[in-house]
Amino acid sequence: MYFGAIIDRLLSSISVRPARRGHDQAAVDALLADERQWREDLGIGAETPGGWTIKAALGVEHESPAEETFLIARLHRRLNGVPVGIVALRRLSHSTGELPRLYVRPEARGLGAGSALLAAAMIVGRQHGYSRLFIDTSSGAAKGGIGLCGRAGFEPREHCSLCVPGGTALSFDLRSAA
Repeated sequence: MYFGAIIDRLLSSISVRPARRGHDQAAVDALLADERQWREDLGIGAETPGGWTIKAALGVEHESPAEETFLIARLHRRLNGVPVGIVALRRLSHSTGELPRLYVRPEARGLGAGSALLAAAMIVGRQHGYSRLFIDTSSGAAKGGIGLCGRAGFEPREHCSLCVPGGTALSFDLRSAA
């Protein structure tokens, strides 16, 4: 079996779909609790500045905070459909979105769940009418996060006043990838 077929098999065993209110609440809560603990273990804290800081840096008028859309990744072949990752998508302006949360449980890292979550978030961002997405990789997670986002086409943003200290802000132009 060649390498591409192996990757295809791994990716076909991952599903990503929007979290449904009520039905997926326990999975969302558990994944976000794991993500907070992971951040604390890395010493980067449970919270990041998020959308309000990015809006200020971009000079975007503050809109009322929009509800986040959560997408959940499940790994079927290895973990029988157990939720292994989550990405949150939040509106910053009428044409700009942010991914304030992207987390994959350690046992599922390297299996394509992060890539699948990013790809799904870009599709949903386009459906919401966004032309650009931002993500901030925290200093403790920067190596893996920057690599994952770079492979997906995100590019470092100059003048990184958008990110947490030691982090890197990345952006993706959804219009160029349509």
